[in-house]
This record gives sequence, structure tokens and C-alpha cells, in this order.
Amino acid sequence: MDPSKEKKQILIVNPGQFGYQSGYFYYCKYLKEEYHITFICYDQGFPKVELEGVEIHYLPIIQGKWKRFMSWRREILKLWQTGKYEKVFMVYFKLCFLLGLSIKKGSKILDIRSGSLKKSPVANFLQNQQILFESFFFDRITILSEKLREKIGFRKEKCNLLPLGADIIPSNGNDFSTLKLLYVGTLNKRNIHETIEGFAKFYHEFHSKVKVTYDIFGYGSSEDEKCVIETIEKNQLQNIVCFHGRVNHDQLKPYFKKCNVGVSYVPLEKYYDYQPPTKTFEYVLSGMICIATSTYENRRLINSKNGFLCEDNSTSFYDALKMAYHSKHSFDTEEIVKSLESYEWSNIVKSNLKPVLELS
Repeated sequence: MDPSKEKKQILIVNPGQFGYQSGYFYYCKYLKEEYHITFICYDQGFPKVELEGVEIHYLPIIQGKWKRFMSWRREILKLWQTGKYEKVFMVYFKLCFLLGLSIKKGSKILDIRSGSLKKSPVANFLQNQQILFESFFFDRITILSEKLREKIGFRKEKCNLLPLGADIIPSNGNDFSTLKLLYVGTLNKRNIHETIEGFAKFYHEFHSKVKVTYDIFGYGSSEDEKCVIETIEKNQLQNIVCFHGRVNHDQLKPYFKKCNVGVSYVPLEKYYDYQPPTKTFEYVLSGMICIATSTYENRRLINSKNGFLCEDNSTSFYDALKMAYHSKHSFDTEEIVKSLESYEWSNIVKSNLKPVLELS
């Protein structure tokens, strides 16, 4: 008998296109030897990422929110009703409870990647209550952090911790003689222009003493992207700071190898406090010094072995960059990686995700 026939079958449901949310890519990467995985997502028009051993179903994004959702629901249920899947692992999206209603008890796991990020306290509370309500229609919940579980109000006995992580990307060793900054992530409401302002101040003061560069990958609203570009131009940094736009995760590897200072920058707002930034893990596990804003979760992760914390303004970012410069020779790539090595994706899948999938 073909050994693949004996694998348990799992249906992973995520509206985000495969390969553009690193967590799900690595879940598949480290589960596929033991499970047959079907991944269903929208085709958002990005270049398609393939992973041998994973069957990917792409759905077109059709006009009309309700019509789109009903088509989405119909295609998911069509797959489920083949009867071959033992588990459905579904990232939270609005109205996902309507799928939870249609899938048999004991088979459905809801993955919570985020709480509400609304600025309004009332809107924030209401959205978190909606997430809580929709979770009632699933058997198990996986969630990024214990504090996020408490904030939304999930029962502890129904939840399993599934933290974010990263793969270890081999770096170029302990070469911190130049400072090569890297930011990867969304630009929406992140105020990345503040890091450029702080970088500009550092560059104009120290460029005669140390070579510095800054690569920025991501996308956002036209307003946010324009702000990044205009800040680069205003500070005359076109040859020093490069805004690349959006690329898939695999295309970033050369930059994770080349760069040695990672920027994990989110505003210091309560709704970000318990959201562990993926990039904090990715920078540190690539052996980079990490400059991170002082959220609750970043304070748990960043220490004297792997980086510096800053406030969410250009002056504080400049100060952190200056500290990185003055102490750059005290950092060791291997020690940086060791500081968070328990968060390597293979460890998280083995220790956190597989036990949930094996629950009856």
C-alpha cells in the first residue's frame, strides 16, 4: 500500500493566499510528512507559491461580499463533505461560525491570529465579543498568547497555545561592522515613516563612521506607502533606504541573510500589546539584532542578548539604533538565535500544533 494513503487528512481553511502568511506555510511544511494536507484559500493575484505534498485549492475573489462569502462557504463544505478529512483547521474570519455549524462535532479547530485592532474602545470590545461568539461553534481554539486569550475571554480549558515563530535562516555570521536594517510587514497604521526619520538622524550623524542601509518590504494603503516614499525623499536617502513593496516569504531569504538589524515596529497601543509580532521571531532566529517597540509581548522576547526596545517615535528609534551601533561588537549571532530557539517553527508544530490535531 502507498504509505501516503495511511496519512491522516486535514483541511486547512484560510482566506489569505497560500505562502503570504508565514505561519500557515510552515504549519504545512512541518506537517506534510505525517498528514495529507488540503489548503483552501482565495487567489489574491499574487504569484502562486507551491509546496510539494500540499494540495492547494484557489478560489477567485468575486464581486459582492455576501455572494463571495456564500461561494467560499459552498466550496469549503464541498471539500468537507467528501468525508475524507478528520480535522478542519480554520483561521478566524468574520462569519466563520456558519461553517462551524455545518461541520461535525469533534472535527473543527478555530485558529485565532489576532484580537480586534480597532482604535475605538467600544468597537474593539464589540469585535472581540464577535470573535468570542463565533468560537462557540468550534471544538478547540488555538491562540497566539495567554494574554490574548484572557483579553478576548476564551475558556482556558478550550484553548491551546499556538505561538508565532520562525525558521532559523543561516546568516553571514558575526559581522556587525556595517548596520543593514530590515523591515518586513504591513505598512497599514504602523507609522514606519517614524523609523525612517530616526534612521535619517542616525545616518546623517554617523555615516562617516559606519556604513548603514535600510531595506523595507511591505504594502499598505496608498496613503501609507506614499508617506514612506516621501519620507525617504525628504531626507535624501534614495540611495540608502530602499522601499521594495510586497514580495512572498521565500523571496525575502537573501535579505534575512544579508541584513543584521531587524525592525519590529508597531505603535504602542493597547490593542497591539498582546499581539506577538511575527517579525520579532524571524529577525532574532536569523541572528539579527532586533530593535522592537516596547509592547508587552516584545518585552517578553527582547533582552540584552538579542536587541533593544524603543518607544514608538523617531527619537527613541534613533536612540536604539545608536545603542546598537555602540554595542555592535558585543553581539554574537549564535547567542542571538539561541535566545529564542524554542520558537523555531518545527518545534512549535511538534509541541503545540500536532497535539491539538491528535485530540479526539
